[in-house]
Amino acid sequence: MELHVLGADGGEMMGFKPSSFLIDKSLLLDAGSVCSGLPLDELAAIDHILISHSHLDHIKDLGLLSDLLTGRRKSPVHVYSTATVLETLRKHYFNDEIWPDFTKIPDQMDPVMKLQEIQPLQPFMLDEYQVTAIPVNHTVECHGFLVTKDNKSLLYSADTGVTELLWEFANQTPNLCGLILDVAFPNRMQFLADLAKHLSPQGAAIELQKLKNKDLPVFFFHLKPAFHDELTQEIQQLLLDNHPARQILRSGARILLQLP
Repeated sequence: MELHVLGADGGEMMGFKPSSFLIDKSLLLDAGSVCSGLPLDELAAIDHILISHSHLDHIKDLGLLSDLLTGRRKSPVHVYSTATVLETLRKHYFNDEIWPDFTKIPDQMDPVMKLQEIQPLQPFMLDEYQVTAIPVNHTVECHGFLVTKDNKSLLYSADTGVTELLWEFANQTPNLCGLILDVAFPNRMQFLADLAKHLSPQGAAIELQKLKNKDLPVFFFHLKPAFHDELTQEIQQLLLDNHPARQILRSGARILLQLP
């Protein structure tokens, strides 16, 4: 599997893009920054979008993408999430007020986007990918995703604070090639990280103690742009010589996920 980082930041300003990760050109993890990262033909090649939760920085480009793809695909783009998240999208996003309802455009039988409900902890297939939604600990209902193809797996935490099931999957999944982990606020703002249910570098260090495979590549994302330099310095403590596979993700990066 190839991971193409379209956006990896916990907000948006010049040089920073919200979360969006493309796997092998067709499967998208969250839709915070899609349209500015790909040419039109590559946007049209996206068949499946997994949405972790309803916060704006993870759904922002769903509307812009649906507009761009109108008339350019023979089949809908399928958007997958839990019932709660899909209801929020219907009520507050694709509602013909904030944005046109592209789940009914050009018509209800053949829309640009089709919302598909998934069940937590129940694996399902998307073409050659097996996907499992894993509940994590955030201020709204949120799920990370385990994605497996050709006996290789990627684990995405989405937005989370202190959590447990994510680490159970990390420790039980054979042939896990990487973990994308949320680190959002600097250590001096631990109170805000706790309130917002994100991780700080010191919080991530504690959480990573739950990981049995200390050589697993860990990719840190969701750094708040306003604190990016401070966070980068603090995360250096997690990028020690004995963990060479760890890195902070940046927009535009391409990573080939391989077994050790």
